[in-house]
Amino acid sequence: MKVSPHFASLIPPVFFILYFNDVFVTGEAVMTHDSIMWYGAFNYFLLSLAEGYLPLWDPFSFSGTPFFTSFNSIGLLDPTVLLLVPFAAFCNFSVLDLYHTHYLIQLLIYYWGVYCLCWYISKNPFAALLSAGFVFFILGTNSLRQNGILCLFYFPWIILFLLQLFSPSISKKNRRLCFIAVCYLTGLSFNFYIPSYLFIATCLVVIYFFVVLQFRPLRKFTFIEQPILATKKVAQSAIFISLLFAIGYVMLEVSGWFKPLIVSLLMILMLGWFLKQAYVSRILKSIGWKHGLAGVSLLCVLAGPFLCSLSEVFSQQ
Repeated sequence: MKVSPHFASLIPPVFFILYFNDVFVTGEAVMTHDSIMWYGAFNYFLLSLAEGYLPLWDPFSFSGTPFFTSFNSIGLLDPTVLLLVPFAAFCNFSVLDLYHTHYLIQLLIYYWGVYCLCWYISKNPFAALLSAGFVFFILGTNSLRQNGILCLFYFPWIILFLLQLFSPSISKKNRRLCFIAVCYLTGLSFNFYIPSYLFIATCLVVIYFFVVLQFRPLRKFTFIEQPILATKKVAQSAIFISLLFAIGYVMLEVSGWFKPLIVSLLMILMLGWFLKQAYVSRILKSIGWKHGLAGVSLLCVLAGPFLCSLSEVFSQQ
């Protein structure tokens, strides 16, 4: 019987769970420091949903405080949390055990995302296992104390679907599915603690694709023409990258009513320049306006709580 080489990807998670069995199996130990800090919010949210109501007010903190502002603390609106509600409501599971289970689910989603991404790039299961396993053990052990990186546990999948979206060999149907998947996972990722991580990481990916698309056409020109065009492409790439730093500078150093206007204009300029690339235009045409509108609408709906909170911040400034 032939065994799939991907079966070996189970080794790191199984070893990790067995090594930390006192946390994930017997429940004799708990995570520490920042990783356990959000347990109170998780407990209150999960038990409230199990009792049939959505908690918008926290009566236990400071003699009462709005609770809906805590939804982004650990991504309480994420499907990985909502799927645990029946276990708290009908199966009498310990919420602390469910909290550790939720952490493990996030870690496994991140791990298999890294594995699939490395396999897609290298086409070598062993290299993918080595890379993902290395990331898994470093991230997994560190996250038992400080789990901030898991704010981006969907991001390896987002990068994977983006690479497939920009692949010239993908079919039109799969390209549309990849676009919907990117919109879905990006929308979910906005509702996690420090969503600016997502913005920074996404900008870096956009810069990568912009630079790659700038230099791809150089292969069609002669040896004499290439240096001139390469200089032009380097200058365009530098200007594009500087827009990102300009956005960061405005966000950190500028205040006043015109701040959101400047940031919006810079983002529109950066996005418009990227979408103007010929290859990107062909991809958008391949996706079609119906699927494009559906994906963007899905992203906006899922990112709704974040966008609402952001508008409140800007209005106060």
